[in-house]
Amino acid sequence: MDNFILKKIFDNIVKNMRMILILAVIGAAIGTLYATLIYKPIYESTVKILVGDEHQVPFVTDLNTQNPLMLSSRGNNLIFTQMQVLKSTELSKKVWKSIKQKYKFETNDRMGEKFIQESVTIVNPIRTNIIEITARWTKPEVAQDVASEYAKVYKNFNETKLKRRVLNNKNAINIQLDNAQNNLSKIREGIKEFRESNLSVDLKAEAENIVGQLSDLENRYYEIMSVAGGEASRINTISKRLGISPEHAVNSIALGHNSNIITLQSKLERLEEEIADLRSKYTELHPSVVSLRARIDQVKALIDKQVQQTIGINSSQPDIYISDPLRTDMIQSLAISESSYKSLQAQSRSLRNAIKSLKNKQRSIPGKQLTLANLVQEENNWINIVDKLKNKLIESQIRESEIINNINIIEHPQKAEHPVFPSRLQLALIFALLGSMIGVISSVMEYLMKNVYESPEELEHDLKVSHLGSIPWISRDRFSEDNGLIISDDFVSVHSLSYQKIVSALNLRAFDDDKKIVSFTSTEPSKLRSGILINIAYSLRKTGQSVIVVDADFRTPTIHKEFGFLDSKFSLSSLINKIAKSKRANNDFNWRDLEYYIKRTDEIYDISILSNYDNVMNPNEYIHSREFKLLILKLSEMYDWVLLDLPPVSAVMDAVATGINSNGVVIISGINTTKNTFRNTVKQFNTYKVPVLGVITREPDFKDIKISSEYLKQIISNVMPYNSNTIKR
Repeated sequence: MDNFILKKIFDNIVKNMRMILILAVIGAAIGTLYATLIYKPIYESTVKILVGDEHQVPFVTDLNTQNPLMLSSRGNNLIFTQMQVLKSTELSKKVWKSIKQKYKFETNDRMGEKFIQESVTIVNPIRTNIIEITARWTKPEVAQDVASEYAKVYKNFNETKLKRRVLNNKNAINIQLDNAQNNLSKIREGIKEFRESNLSVDLKAEAENIVGQLSDLENRYYEIMSVAGGEASRINTISKRLGISPEHAVNSIALGHNSNIITLQSKLERLEEEIADLRSKYTELHPSVVSLRARIDQVKALIDKQVQQTIGINSSQPDIYISDPLRTDMIQSLAISESSYKSLQAQSRSLRNAIKSLKNKQRSIPGKQLTLANLVQEENNWINIVDKLKNKLIESQIRESEIINNINIIEHPQKAEHPVFPSRLQLALIFALLGSMIGVISSVMEYLMKNVYESPEELEHDLKVSHLGSIPWISRDRFSEDNGLIISDDFVSVHSLSYQKIVSALNLRAFDDDKKIVSFTSTEPSKLRSGILINIAYSLRKTGQSVIVVDADFRTPTIHKEFGFLDSKFSLSSLINKIAKSKRANNDFNWRDLEYYIKRTDEIYDISILSNYDNVMNPNEYIHSREFKLLILKLSEMYDWVLLDLPPVSAVMDAVATGINSNGVVIISGINTTKNTFRNTVKQFNTYKVPVLGVITREPDFKDIKISSEYLKQIISNVMPYNSNTIKR
């Protein structure tokens, strides 16, 4: 918004200052009534609480628990958390309960708690660990008690919270301590069972003992294996000489020591000697031979039975019977060696098993050592845990007995002596200010929403065209007087001065640039355009310049009526037709014939008039004709000024089409014509590149115009007292 608009808005505010003052007084009156009858002043009381950073140093060991009120600088925004605690419903319930009991309030608890929460403001000044609790109430003592009770309830809440935290820690420590002691007992029992099951307290010494035993057993094993090897070689040698296996040798020895077998063997030998004699005498079928053979078979059966009972094998196996003493000695040596060899083998097997068992035991030693070491380490760990928990239990008991509350009241609430803003007087002033603001806003809105120009300056600023002057309003009764059409001839009047200004502006803007053809139109049909045009023409004529007024309104011409010209034969439309006809016939026109069409007023005014009598419904054939243009150019050669009276712009396009034939157009309009009408009018001429020389406005009969007129009359009456009739008029 530019400075001009701001100035106009300011001027409009100044113009409406009376209304603004009235609204301010009304607002002050309403504010006073409201402050007196309805409004209740609010009182404030503030308590300041310091949230201390007093982290207790552990007496024995750290409990690994943080102070619940550590500052936000430690990484947790706990000051903000404490503010949320203060705003909680739980605290507001306790405060309301105390306040309600003290002041006997009858409000239900739910609404009371809501009142408490709404009446309390909790803030934390930046970069501090201070919390400010401000209570607002209609009574100063209640506000003070609410703030004080809030601090008290909060402090008790925090102390209870600290005690509960320490108690919870203590209970947790007791539980952990019991579990640790149980685990320690289990570990110690496991160590005891391990050592008892492994029959060793020192696995290292046991490992060294096993190594010694292994060495001795291995030495004995190798010695036995060496002796066994010698016996095996001897057995092999004797077996080869005897041609029997060691098992046969053993069996022969066993049979040689059986007396029944020896007796039966001797009996068998005698029977075989007898049967040999009988065979020499008898045949095999002889009864004596047969009987003797049966006895031999019977003895053999007895021998087999004894062999079976003695060595468990059949006596039919060869070399089972030993009778040679030398051979018997060798067989006995073989049996002894075999027996010794088997004994040595049994000993070696026993040693191998013992060595294997010791090696297995040796291999299990590292695992047992690791298991025992783990058990011992676990025992030590649980011992440390138990010791630490015992220390923590001691510390928790100390803390329980010496709890320090980190909430300190550094400024107690005071009873307010004056209400907070606004007081009753301030409220009345606020209403007065609101009333004046409503007036100012209304004035600004009135200007912004008003669709008319309030001054010529505003018109020039918006339309970017010159304001040639303003003509005060003249009633129609004034025109009914003799020579009433010409008002610019008054000896002294605001109207005369207005027309003098317009004529001067036209001379400056048009005549000096040889712009002699000027069109006059209006924004609306009701602006008495023709009367203004006649007065301008008369004022120009008084300067000694020749002027002709052309009534170019083909639809509703009015100038001939103003001067009483009734000869409709010599109309502008007839003249154009005649020029056209002459041009077609003779290719020329006798311009002397213009004297029949141009009328002159009486000698007093001496204005040339080219009237138009016809009401043409479609005047385009005249407006756009070459003859009309030729006529206008011819008149500009004959007269100093050619003034064209055009129809209103808002009605038809005739004014724009005719204005193209002129050097410029002057728009006549009332000052109360809407801005949109002005803008559309100027826009139409600008669209078709018709220069707008300026705007002439008609103002209502304002009070300042009357004062100016009276002042001028007084001056003239002092200069020319003899001409009283002129002054009166």
